[in-house]
Amino acid sequence: MKIRVNNDASYIRVFNATANSDKIDVYINDVLVFSDVRYREFVPYTPTFPGDYTVKVYECGNSEKLILEQELTIAGGNVGTLVITGIMPKLMLLAVFEDPNEKTCESNAKFRIAHLSPTTEPIDLTVNGVKMIDEIPFGKRTNYAEVPIGVYDFTIEESNVESEERNDGIRISKKIELKDNKIYTIYLIGDVPDIEIIQSLDIITYMNK
Repeated sequence: MKIRVNNDASYIRVFNATANSDKIDVYINDVLVFSDVRYREFVPYTPTFPGDYTVKVYECGNSEKLILEQELTIAGGNVGTLVITGIMPKLMLLAVFEDPNEKTCESNAKFRIAHLSPTTEPIDLTVNGVKMIDEIPFGKRTNYAEVPIGVYDFTIEESNVESEERNDGIRISKKIELKDNKIYTIYLIGDVPDIEIIQSLDIITYMNK
């Protein structure tokens, strides 16, 4: 599969990363676009034209219960994920964009980290026992790192906890398989202490092949 992005079309999806919310409905310019979106759920990438949009999020099935409203401008050729995050009732919409020109070499994969756990301090990433990235703040994502394909041990822990006190800080590990010529975003989500690592394949995997 190959996907082309021209100067007009963008590809946008929505990710519900709000740990303490029920299912949600997402309206764009007062039109219901995505319904019954569960926590941890991604909706599919959707072709979207550039322009100014009003995004409204409601409790599922209740158009009287508005829980988030935010203005959004989408430029031509944007590709990415709109993440609904925060802790009820203080929610926010964060855009995690992708570069349509991103590529990988044969037998390699790429990944990046997006810190979307609002109650977690800045984080460090260790892969197979080697620290790769430190002090990633909430709401930010890293650049892509290219590595050989394989299964890796990912460990994420809070940056401000001294090594001898790690048992007192947030620490989570997960084995993640990175496949040939694939590009991923690894999301940290949840409300302390219930945080999770979510692996997602980025649509740019299928661009410019």
